[in-house]
Amino acid sequence: MIGKHLAVGGVQKRCLFGAGHVSLARWISSSWVECVVPGQMAGNVTVELELEGGGGVSSNGLRYEYAGRSSLYATWPSSGPVVGGTAVSMIGSWYTGASGVQRCRFGSTAVAATQVSSSVILCKSPPMNDAGIVEVVVGDGREVRGAGLGVDFFYRRPLQVRGLRPSAGPMDGSSLVLVDVHELGGDALGVDAEVHCLFASRQGRSVSVGRMANEGSAACATPAAAEGTVMSVELSTNGGVDFSESGVSYIFEQTPT
Repeated sequence: MIGKHLAVGGVQKRCLFGAGHVSLARWISSSWVECVVPGQMAGNVTVELELEGGGGVSSNGLRYEYAGRSSLYATWPSSGPVVGGTAVSMIGSWYTGASGVQRCRFGSTAVAATQVSSSVILCKSPPMNDAGIVEVVVGDGREVRGAGLGVDFFYRRPLQVRGLRPSAGPMDGSSLVLVDVHELGGDALGVDAEVHCLFASRQGRSVSVGRMANEGSAACATPAAAEGTVMSVELSTNGGVDFSESGVSYIFEQTPT
Protein backbone atom coordinates (compact mmCIF):
# COMPACT_ATOMS: atom_id res chain seq x y z
CA MET A 1 0.00 0.00 0.00
CA ILE A 2 1.40 3.38 -1.02
CA GLY A 3 0.34 6.61 0.69
CA LYS A 4 1.38 9.30 3.11
CA HIS A 5 1.88 9.40 6.88
CA LEU A 6 1.54 5.62 7.27
CA ALA A 7 2.82 5.97 10.85
CA VAL A 8 6.19 4.94 12.20
CA GLY A 9 7.75 1.54 12.51
CA GLY A 10 7.17 -0.47 15.65
CA VAL A 11 3.40 0.08 15.70
CA GLN A 12 1.44 -3.05 14.77
CA LYS A 13 -0.65 -2.54 11.66
CA ARG A 14 -3.31 -4.64 9.95
CA CYS A 15 -4.72 -4.65 6.43
CA LEU A 16 -8.48 -4.97 6.10
CA PHE A 17 -9.73 -6.59 2.88
CA GLY A 18 -13.50 -6.17 2.81
CA ALA A 19 -15.53 -7.36 5.78
CA GLY A 20 -13.82 -9.81 8.09
CA HIS A 21 -10.66 -10.54 6.08
CA VAL A 22 -7.57 -9.31 7.93
CA SER A 23 -3.83 -9.75 7.46
CA LEU A 24 -0.82 -8.32 9.24
CA ALA A 25 1.01 -5.48 7.53
CA ARG A 26 4.77 -4.95 7.27
CA TRP A 27 5.92 -1.35 7.60
CA ILE A 28 8.53 -0.33 5.01
CA SER A 29 8.43 3.45 5.31
CA SER A 30 6.03 6.29 6.05
CA SER A 31 4.73 5.96 2.48
CA TRP A 32 4.88 2.19 1.93
CA VAL A 33 3.28 -0.73 3.74
CA GLU A 34 3.21 -4.34 2.51
CA CYS A 35 0.14 -6.55 3.04
CA VAL A 36 -0.33 -10.28 2.49
CA VAL A 37 -3.59 -10.72 0.58
CA PRO A 38 -5.97 -13.14 2.35
CA GLY A 39 -7.89 -15.63 0.25
CA GLN A 40 -11.56 -15.15 -0.61
CA MET A 41 -14.03 -15.37 -3.51
CA ALA A 42 -13.58 -13.47 -6.78
CA GLY A 43 -14.83 -9.87 -6.75
CA ASN A 44 -13.98 -6.36 -5.61
CA VAL A 45 -13.33 -5.38 -1.98
CA THR A 46 -12.34 -2.20 -0.15
CA VAL A 47 -8.85 -2.19 1.36
CA GLU A 48 -8.02 -0.08 4.44
CA LEU A 49 -5.13 0.14 6.90
CA GLU A 50 -5.74 -0.20 10.62
CA LEU A 51 -3.27 0.97 13.28
CA GLU A 52 -3.55 -0.84 16.60
CA GLY A 53 -3.36 0.95 19.88
CA GLY A 54 -5.99 3.55 19.02
CA GLY A 55 -4.37 4.64 15.76
CA GLY A 56 -7.65 4.35 13.84
CA VAL A 57 -8.57 3.06 10.41
CA SER A 58 -8.02 4.72 7.04
CA SER A 59 -11.10 5.65 4.99
CA ASN A 60 -9.81 6.07 1.44
CA GLY A 61 -12.06 3.43 -0.12
CA LEU A 62 -9.35 1.91 -2.31
CA ARG A 63 -10.52 -1.14 -4.25
CA TYR A 64 -8.79 -4.49 -4.78
CA GLU A 65 -10.00 -7.06 -7.31
CA TYR A 66 -9.82 -10.79 -6.61
CA ALA A 67 -9.51 -12.50 -9.99
CA GLY A 68 -11.17 -15.87 -10.44
CA ARG A 69 -9.13 -18.84 -11.59
CA SER A 70 -9.58 -19.82 -15.24
CA SER A 71 -9.59 -23.50 -16.20
CA LEU A 72 -9.42 -25.31 -19.55
CA TYR A 73 -11.30 -28.63 -19.68
CA ALA A 74 -11.55 -29.65 -23.34
CA THR A 75 -11.70 -28.49 -26.96
CA TRP A 76 -14.46 -29.09 -29.49
CA PRO A 77 -13.76 -30.34 -31.99
CA SER A 78 -10.60 -32.05 -30.80
CA SER A 79 -9.17 -32.39 -34.32
CA GLY A 80 -8.96 -30.53 -37.62
CA PRO A 81 -7.04 -30.40 -40.92
CA VAL A 82 -3.42 -29.23 -41.14
CA VAL A 83 -4.52 -26.36 -43.40
CA GLY A 84 -5.99 -24.71 -40.30
CA GLY A 85 -9.05 -22.51 -40.03
CA THR A 86 -11.06 -24.85 -37.78
CA ALA A 87 -13.35 -22.96 -35.39
CA VAL A 88 -12.35 -24.53 -32.06
CA SER A 89 -14.35 -23.98 -28.88
CA MET A 90 -12.18 -23.89 -25.76
CA ILE A 91 -14.46 -25.26 -23.06
CA GLY A 92 -13.70 -24.30 -19.49
CA SER A 93 -14.32 -21.78 -16.77
CA TRP A 94 -13.09 -18.38 -17.83
CA TYR A 95 -12.53 -15.34 -15.68
CA THR A 96 -11.01 -12.53 -17.70
CA GLY A 97 -11.54 -9.39 -15.61
CA ALA A 98 -10.84 -6.17 -17.49
CA SER A 99 -8.05 -7.53 -19.70
CA GLY A 100 -10.03 -10.20 -21.55
CA VAL A 101 -8.71 -13.31 -23.24
CA GLN A 102 -6.14 -12.35 -25.84
CA ARG A 103 -4.93 -15.53 -27.50
CA CYS A 104 -4.95 -19.29 -27.87
CA ARG A 105 -1.79 -21.21 -28.54
CA PHE A 106 -1.64 -24.40 -30.61
CA GLY A 107 1.78 -25.87 -29.99
CA SER A 108 4.09 -22.88 -30.47
CA THR A 109 1.71 -20.86 -32.68
CA ALA A 110 -0.53 -18.20 -31.09
CA VAL A 111 -3.82 -16.98 -32.61
CA ALA A 112 -6.45 -14.44 -31.57
CA ALA A 113 -9.23 -15.51 -29.21
CA THR A 114 -12.84 -14.40 -28.73
CA GLN A 115 -14.75 -15.01 -25.51
CA VAL A 116 -18.26 -16.24 -26.33
CA SER A 117 -19.43 -16.87 -22.75
CA SER A 118 -18.07 -17.63 -19.29
CA SER A 119 -17.56 -21.24 -20.42
CA VAL A 120 -16.55 -20.95 -24.10
CA ILE A 121 -13.68 -19.20 -25.87
CA LEU A 122 -13.46 -19.44 -29.66
CA CYS A 123 -10.19 -19.71 -31.61
CA LYS A 124 -9.37 -20.64 -35.19
CA SER A 125 -6.67 -23.27 -35.50
CA PRO A 126 -3.53 -22.07 -37.28
CA PRO A 127 -2.03 -24.10 -40.14
CA MET A 128 0.58 -26.74 -39.30
CA ASN A 129 3.30 -28.25 -41.43
CA ASP A 130 2.34 -31.84 -40.67
CA ALA A 131 -0.21 -34.00 -38.91
CA GLY A 132 0.16 -34.72 -35.21
CA ILE A 133 -0.89 -33.77 -31.70
CA VAL A 134 -0.19 -30.36 -30.17
CA GLU A 135 -0.99 -28.96 -26.74
CA VAL A 136 -3.60 -26.19 -26.58
CA VAL A 137 -3.05 -23.28 -24.17
CA VAL A 138 -5.32 -20.26 -23.56
CA GLY A 139 -3.97 -16.88 -22.45
CA ASP A 140 -5.94 -14.43 -20.29
CA GLY A 141 -3.03 -12.47 -18.87
CA ARG A 142 -1.44 -15.79 -17.91
CA GLU A 143 -1.38 -19.08 -19.78
CA VAL A 144 -4.04 -21.61 -18.81
CA ARG A 145 -3.37 -25.28 -19.50
CA GLY A 146 -5.66 -28.23 -19.16
CA ALA A 147 -5.59 -30.09 -15.87
CA GLY A 148 -3.78 -33.40 -15.50
CA LEU A 149 -2.21 -34.42 -18.81
CA GLY A 150 -3.32 -31.22 -20.52
CA VAL A 151 -5.64 -30.64 -23.49
CA ASP A 152 -4.51 -31.62 -26.98
CA PHE A 153 -5.62 -30.89 -30.54
CA PHE A 154 -5.04 -33.46 -33.29
CA TYR A 155 -4.05 -32.14 -36.72
CA ARG A 156 -5.13 -34.47 -39.55
CA ARG A 157 -4.05 -34.50 -43.15
CA PRO A 158 -6.76 -33.26 -45.55
CA LEU A 159 -9.52 -35.77 -46.24
CA GLN A 160 -10.19 -36.50 -49.94
CA VAL A 161 -13.21 -38.28 -51.43
CA ARG A 162 -12.11 -40.51 -54.34
CA GLY A 163 -15.46 -41.86 -55.53
CA LEU A 164 -18.96 -43.06 -54.71
CA ARG A 165 -20.52 -46.53 -54.93
CA PRO A 166 -23.04 -46.14 -56.48
CA SER A 167 -22.73 -42.60 -57.89
CA ALA A 168 -26.49 -42.35 -58.66
CA GLY A 169 -29.65 -43.50 -56.95
CA PRO A 170 -33.37 -42.98 -56.28
CA MET A 171 -34.65 -39.54 -55.41
CA ASP A 172 -36.69 -40.64 -52.37
CA GLY A 173 -33.51 -40.88 -50.28
CA SER A 174 -32.30 -43.28 -47.57
CA SER A 175 -30.15 -45.19 -50.06
CA LEU A 176 -26.77 -46.43 -48.81
CA VAL A 177 -23.72 -44.97 -50.53
CA LEU A 178 -20.14 -46.03 -49.91
CA VAL A 179 -17.87 -43.00 -50.00
CA ASP A 180 -14.30 -44.01 -50.88
CA VAL A 181 -11.77 -41.77 -49.19
CA HIS A 182 -8.07 -41.21 -49.62
CA GLU A 183 -6.21 -42.89 -46.78
CA LEU A 184 -5.05 -40.31 -44.31
CA GLY A 185 -1.42 -41.39 -44.18
CA GLY A 186 -1.56 -43.03 -40.79
CA ASP A 187 -4.54 -40.97 -39.66
CA ALA A 188 -7.07 -43.47 -41.02
CA LEU A 189 -10.20 -43.87 -38.92
CA GLY A 190 -11.10 -47.27 -37.52
CA VAL A 191 -14.04 -49.36 -38.66
CA ASP A 192 -17.37 -48.02 -37.31
CA ALA A 193 -15.85 -44.63 -36.43
CA GLU A 194 -18.35 -41.79 -36.74
CA VAL A 195 -18.18 -39.39 -39.69
CA HIS A 196 -20.53 -36.70 -40.97
CA CYS A 197 -21.80 -36.89 -44.56
CA LEU A 198 -22.61 -33.74 -46.54
CA PHE A 199 -24.80 -33.72 -49.66
CA ALA A 200 -24.77 -30.20 -51.11
CA SER A 201 -26.12 -28.39 -54.16
CA ARG A 202 -27.21 -24.87 -55.05
CA GLN A 203 -30.69 -25.75 -53.79
CA GLY A 204 -29.53 -26.69 -50.30
CA ARG A 205 -27.52 -29.09 -48.19
CA SER A 206 -28.09 -32.07 -45.96
CA VAL A 207 -25.77 -33.34 -43.21
CA SER A 208 -26.17 -36.74 -41.58
CA VAL A 209 -24.13 -39.10 -39.43
CA GLY A 210 -22.37 -41.96 -41.18
CA ARG A 211 -19.91 -44.69 -40.19
CA MET A 212 -16.61 -45.98 -41.52
CA ALA A 213 -17.39 -49.31 -43.21
CA ASN A 214 -13.66 -50.04 -43.47
CA GLU A 215 -10.44 -48.01 -43.43
CA GLY A 216 -11.03 -46.74 -46.96
CA SER A 217 -14.81 -46.25 -47.18
CA ALA A 218 -17.59 -44.56 -45.23
CA ALA A 219 -21.26 -45.54 -45.37
CA CYS A 220 -23.67 -42.61 -45.85
CA ALA A 221 -27.43 -42.42 -46.37
CA THR A 222 -28.70 -40.17 -49.16
CA PRO A 223 -31.28 -37.42 -48.54
CA ALA A 224 -34.40 -37.00 -50.69
CA ALA A 225 -34.04 -34.74 -53.74
CA ALA A 226 -35.77 -33.93 -57.01
CA GLU A 227 -35.07 -36.05 -60.08
CA GLY A 228 -31.94 -34.90 -61.88
CA THR A 229 -30.47 -33.12 -58.85
CA VAL A 230 -26.69 -33.31 -58.67
CA MET A 231 -25.12 -33.02 -55.21
CA SER A 232 -21.49 -32.99 -54.20
CA VAL A 233 -20.67 -35.46 -51.43
CA GLU A 234 -18.11 -34.60 -48.76
CA LEU A 235 -17.04 -36.07 -45.42
CA SER A 236 -16.08 -34.64 -42.02
CA THR A 237 -14.09 -36.42 -39.33
CA ASN A 238 -14.49 -33.71 -36.66
CA GLY A 239 -18.19 -33.52 -35.95
CA GLY A 240 -19.22 -31.65 -39.10
CA VAL A 241 -17.04 -28.60 -38.43
CA ASP A 242 -14.73 -29.13 -41.43
CA PHE A 243 -15.61 -31.03 -44.60
CA SER A 244 -13.51 -32.32 -47.48
CA GLU A 245 -13.60 -30.27 -50.70
CA SER A 246 -13.29 -32.97 -53.36
CA GLY A 247 -16.27 -32.13 -55.59
CA VAL A 248 -17.36 -35.75 -56.25
CA SER A 249 -21.02 -35.79 -57.34
CA TYR A 250 -24.07 -37.99 -56.72
CA ILE A 251 -27.05 -37.89 -59.13
CA PHE A 252 -30.66 -38.43 -58.05
CA GLU A 253 -32.77 -40.47 -60.49
CA GLN A 254 -36.41 -41.45 -60.88
CA THR A 255 -37.38 -43.98 -58.24
CA PRO A 256 -38.08 -47.36 -59.90
CA THR A 257 -41.72 -48.50 -59.76
